[in-house]
Amino acid sequence: MAKIPDLEDAYWAAKGSIGEDERRSDRDRIENILVGSIDEYWRQFSSNFNAQYGLLKTITDGGAASLASAAAVTTPTRAARVLAAVASGLIAFGTASQKDIFEGNAAYVLIGQMDADRQQVLATIKINLGKPTTEYSLNQMYIDIDNYGNTMSLPHALSSLNGKVGQQASDIQKSQYAVSPSAVVSIQPENLTVPIGQIQTFVASGGAGTGSYIWGGAATGTGETTNVSFTTAGIQKVTVYKSADSLNPVSNTATSVISVQTPPITTDFTPGNTTFKYNGHPQGPTITVTPDNATYTENGNLSASAIGSYSLTVTATGSYHGTKTISWTILAPNSP
Repeated sequence: MAKIPDLEDAYWAAKGSIGEDERRSDRDRIENILVGSIDEYWRQFSSNFNAQYGLLKTITDGGAASLASAAAVTTPTRAARVLAAVASGLIAFGTASQKDIFEGNAAYVLIGQMDADRQQVLATIKINLGKPTTEYSLNQMYIDIDNYGNTMSLPHALSSLNGKVGQQASDIQKSQYAVSPSAVVSIQPENLTVPIGQIQTFVASGGAGTGSYIWGGAATGTGETTNVSFTTAGIQKVTVYKSADSLNPVSNTATSVISVQTPPITTDFTPGNTTFKYNGHPQGPTITVTPDNATYTENGNLSASAIGSYSLTVTATGSYHGTKTISWTILAPNSP
């Protein structure tokens, strides 16, 4: 099975309209892995409901092993923290039920509400997967996946029931028995191309709690902003992390992918002799290239053996830039 960090790297590496098919494929595969894992948690969760007592048992040891297996697939990305939050929320609900907080069929009602909300959010995700990544990006999908997992928490189920029947849920119950969702951290600029040597400012926003933003990848330090000097060519990443609120062990990380490019090297072309007298043999100008290891192409008349006027265009290629058109002639033998 493909690992989510590899799929995320492939998603951000695919550029422009040419890379759209790759981005959509990577986004959809990440969704399939995450939703499949969350659905497995839900299956174990609901199957452990004890109908005889109307109470909910916690996830079994086998379920815990499944969580560990899923974490291995996703670690260390944001996806792993989403799955951890879902597992913690379900276990918290099971603990609340075992403590007889809910009486009679109340637990059944809450489970039914969870399942209804889960199906509604999942339908939205599936509809959005039909859109291009310019309209439904990987980050937007992660927000929906967060919402999908949050439908399986006690506060969400209570809130849904409150809106339908006017039941008042205790704020104490909400804080004691469920994991609040991690707010979304964002980074700007998200992805860009810079020349080598450029100093770029990045700004972080969002996230829950009062902790500092912690920068990583090519960046260091803490705070809402950071300045990064890109001195090495290639693909680099800037990440920012923020701890969630005190009730939520999940945290959030945003990533910006930076393409650092070496600026082209200026190239000069100096012709030698450009005037020749007819001798019946091929003749042509000699070109001196600076720097001498530059790559280039030649188009036009490199040489000729007949009397006349000619031209040759030399153009630098690769990491070099510059072009020059050289005019040269072959005169009659008796020309002055």
